[in-house]
Amino acid sequence: MMESIYKGYTPDEYQELFSNFLVDSWSYSKVSSFARNEKAYEMQYIFGLYSRSSATTVAGNAYHNALQYYFEQKKIGKTIDLVELELSAFAYIDSLEANRWKIQKTTPTVEACQNKATTIVSSLLKNFVAEKGIYEDEIEEIIDVELRCEEFLTVNGVDIPLPCHALIDLVVRTKAGAIAVIDHKSRISFTSDEEIALSIGIQAITYVLCYEAKTFKKVDEVWFVENKHSQNKDKSPQL
Repeated sequence: MMESIYKGYTPDEYQELFSNFLVDSWSYSKVSSFARNEKAYEMQYIFGLYSRSSATTVAGNAYHNALQYYFEQKKIGKTIDLVELELSAFAYIDSLEANRWKIQKTTPTVEACQNKATTIVSSLLKNFVAEKGIYEDEIEEIIDVELRCEEFLTVNGVDIPLPCHALIDLVVRTKAGAIAVIDHKSRISFTSDEEIALSIGIQAITYVLCYEAKTFKKVDEVWFVENKHSQNKDKSPQL
């Protein structure tokens, strides 16, 4: 594994380095945001003016919050039931300030947004509890939960002069002995094969580089586990 030249910088050298940039880190989501809309990126990541969140986005964040709680407890030998998971998710929704909600035609009030987010996350968590074997049947050991990485990376032989930020949902050792990085995703519909080919692989590579740079452990697999909150009419799995 190649180590970035920037890892050996002194505090003074870091200060000089960062003075050349308007941002102090990069990430897969930041790069994706810039590629989609440069002005929206500028507003959020340079001026700190964050857009409001839709009920669906908040539900997804609440789902992640609940799964973090689940796997943190699982790591110490405790299994959390659906009621506790819902309480964790609902608390996250209730904690969001009124001015952070994105009002839309179908959700014209904050209360309507909260109700929609609650309905969606409840569906996601019921799916997870019913089908969590897709995770647990393969897991031998939970290594890390919600691991924060802030690492200088070398990508295709190029030392990137800003650290890469990543928040990795879950890292496990599988029953086959592989180290797997896992990302939870909530979805309205499953990601198409075309989108997987264009974007998911790039996100996976970013996570692998960050995790390996932080821990010096080799990643063997990356899992993206999608949970679709709209119910399948044919009763096929939601995860």
